[in-house]
Amino acid sequence: MTLTCDRQTTEERRRALEQYLTAKVLAAEFICTHYRECRLSHAETFYEGQVHHLGRFYDLLFNGSPLRIVIVGQEYGHKPARVSPKPGTI
Repeated sequence: MTLTCDRQTTEERRRALEQYLTAKVLAAEFICTHYRECRLSHAETFYEGQVHHLGRFYDLLFNGSPLRIVIVGQEYGHKPARVSPKPGTI
């Protein structure tokens, strides 16, 4: 059994995600197309635009087949909303 990582593909994916978030989600006006559904899913104070991270070893291969482990959170749960990713940190 072999576990490998394609770090170049992960870095390309990270840059694309950063560009997407900047242009399509975290602009001056919060424009996420799923905002309504997310907002309705949480009864307490909602801080939009907080979940965005792509691990350094995202593009894993197990015996040559893609392997994904995804952890999905709703949000940090505290201020501030619309946390912009620092370049190179997604």
